[in-house]
Amino acid sequence: MEGIMGIWRRDPAARAQAKQERQAAFEAVIRDPVRALEEFDIRHVALGMNHPIPERLAVGWKLTEPGPHWRVWDRERSAGDGLAAEDRNAPGPERNGEP
Repeated sequence: MEGIMGIWRRDPAARAQAKQERQAAFEAVIRDPVRALEEFDIRHVALGMNHPIPERLAVGWKLTEPGPHWRVWDRERSAGDGLAAEDRNAPGPERNGEP
C-alpha cells in the first residue's frame, strides 16, 4: 500500500470507489477524445517517433516539430474559437512571475 494515503488507505470501499471513478473518467476520454481536447483546452500533442500517428491529427492539427525523437503537433485555431488574432500565439498565463 506504498503511496496510498488518507481515507483510501484506511477504507477499502473508498479506495475501490476512487479507482472506479478514475476508470470511468479514463473511459470517457477514450469514448470522446474531442470533448476532452475541448474541455481541457489541449493545444499540443507530442508522440515518440515510433508511435503511430492517430488519424484525428490529420485535421485541425499542424506538425510543428518533426523529430528526431518526438513529433509535436499544435492545434490550429479557427476564427470562431474566441481568440483574437493577436492572442492566438500569445504565451500562457504567468505563474509566480514566470511565463
